[in-house]
Amino acid sequence: MKSGKVVGPDDIPVEVWKCLGEAAVEFLASLFNRVLENLEKAYDRVPREELWYCMRKSGVAMKYVRVVQDMHERSRTVVRCAVGQIEEFNVEVGLHQGSALSPFLFVMVMDQLSEEVRQESPWTMMFADDIVICSESREQVEENLERWRFVLERIGMKVSRSKTEY
Repeated sequence: MKSGKVVGPDDIPVEVWKCLGEAAVEFLASLFNRVLENLEKAYDRVPREELWYCMRKSGVAMKYVRVVQDMHERSRTVVRCAVGQIEEFNVEVGLHQGSALSPFLFVMVMDQLSEEVRQESPWTMMFADDIVICSESREQVEENLERWRFVLERIGMKVSRSKTEY
């Protein structure tokens, strides 16, 4: 990381971490319990109505919300395999796989959904469909994980218990 940058919500410049070295990083890591969540099939589970709501709440102009709606509504797909293909069917939930816009839309939804949960945890980091929750005790981490689970399951997304690490 370049000098002059801040790596997280602690507002500690990267120069400090470079100066303190590996021992400081190990010390900091020992203060926190970490949970890494992996959202199961995250793109496939984003409800369209939630996407439209999150776009509006994020301040996206209605003309762009309508463009994204037009891209997603009435979308159809076909599955091809070695023995042929199945009949075309409607895709009624989730973001388009392989679309350059989908990662941005997913992050926008996660940002809006996680607003209340992030305020509860001393430190939360999100990258794509992974979430790291840090807290001062394992109990607090588990409470925050439960809050995340509730928020995500409310809209049909799931926390992958098999990929959750403490």
